Amino acid sequence: MCIKSKKIEHLVKPQPALLLYQGQFLQETMRSERVTEADILLALRQRGHSSVKDVEAVILEPDGSFNAVINETLPASESALRNVHNYRPQDHEVTSESFSQY
Repeated sequence: MCIKSKKIEHLVKPQPALLLYQGQFLQETMRSERVTEADILLALRQRGHSSVKDVEAVILEPDGSFNAVINETLPASESALRNVHNYRPQDHEVTSESFSQY
């Protein structure tokens, strides 16, 4: 779908949503996206992560899949989080790993 107006595009096209950041579940975003802690923990376990501390962030993508951003080294300017709603840039170095919600 081609949308010419940025105002309309924001309303029509879903945006990635930050659900967990630096070990903290973002309850308000989780509530609005109807995602539970159990959903996030299940997705992390399915990818072999034993703790929320293993990942920098978990993002719900517009297609319903989760992405985990792993704690590894990349220049901050290459952060995969830069276009994610609620992301507050830090001086962290991160990489991204993708997986489906279920």
